[in-house]
Amino acid sequence: MDLARAHRFIGAAALLTFLATGFYLRAGLPEPEGGGLVIHFAARANHIYILLAALLNGALGLYLSPRPRGRTQRAGSVLVLLAPVVLTAAFIAEHATASLWRPLTMAGIFCVALGMALHALSGRPGARGQAPRPV
Repeated sequence: MDLARAHRFIGAAALLTFLATGFYLRAGLPEPEGGGLVIHFAARANHIYILLAALLNGALGLYLSPRPRGRTQRAGSVLVLLAPVVLTAAFIAEHATASLWRPLTMAGIFCVALGMALHALSGRPGARGQAPRPV
């Protein structure tokens, strides 16, 4: 499976996960009372992070093209592909605690940030002082 197709597949699966977590938040998570505000807003934040990862994967799936620094691009893709999995695990495991220490959430956001940074560094022909490819 090529990277663009993998990004489209994971993006679609993460979008379905976003819809499922939204349904859970609407139907299964009780309204916040007193100390439950932290749990409520942490669950909502993780829900939105899943959407972020889904949209980034979808966009990469539509626009991804091979870059001069292919290894850097592939490493970035692996991290962005991993992000929805980590963020979904964070939604499941971390939303029931009132702690603000959320290592899975932090790891998922790190995957998104570093993955996109590596995609940016992979460059395109003619960018950042690279000579354009002859036509």
